Amino acid sequence: MQVVYIDCVALAVYIFTFLLGLPANLLVLFVYVRKACKRGATPNVVYALNLCVANLALVAWLPVKAMETLLQDWTLPPYICPVYSFFLYSSLYGSCLFITAVTVGRYLSIAFPIIYKLYRRARLSCFISVALWVVVLIHLSIGLNDATGATGRTGDAVEPSQSTSSRLDHVTPGATSAGPQLSDRDSKENQVDK
Repeated sequence: MQVVYIDCVALAVYIFTFLLGLPANLLVLFVYVRKACKRGATPNVVYALNLCVANLALVAWLPVKAMETLLQDWTLPPYICPVYSFFLYSSLYGSCLFITAVTVGRYLSIAFPIIYKLYRRARLSCFISVALWVVVLIHLSIGLNDATGATGRTGDAVEPSQSTSSRLDHVTPGATSAGPQLSDRDSKENQVDK
């Protein structure tokens, strides 16, 4: 087992991100929960709490990713692979959606300040947050069901250590080829024409 330079860099990034990200996100979670209990929740606090939860889901699984990088193979039981993928992608999608929600809220507060002030409530933000998490869960459950197959076995799941091209081949065969696929008949016709 030889660890390449790029893997050493990735391993250092995973460890640094975990050591910095876990306490920082726990601190942010503590501060925003305390702020919500003390002064009441605002839409930004609701979105920040959800963004923090999404970030914690990513940071919590970084030791698994670091171990996979170090060992250069998936050594955990096969049923953990879809769970790992679920948390990894839910944190990515959730983070993107909640950053988008904060951005849209800020845009609306600048572009339509009077109308936005009428609808700027923490309850509405909670409903939007639940809807965003439902979208993420539905999207990932479809992908997880596709990866495990109709039988529900996780043995056929795409492991995180597989290359991007083999992951794409699992989802859409032939998606990684660099150009149109020619059948044998088409290639023979092209040879005859020359």
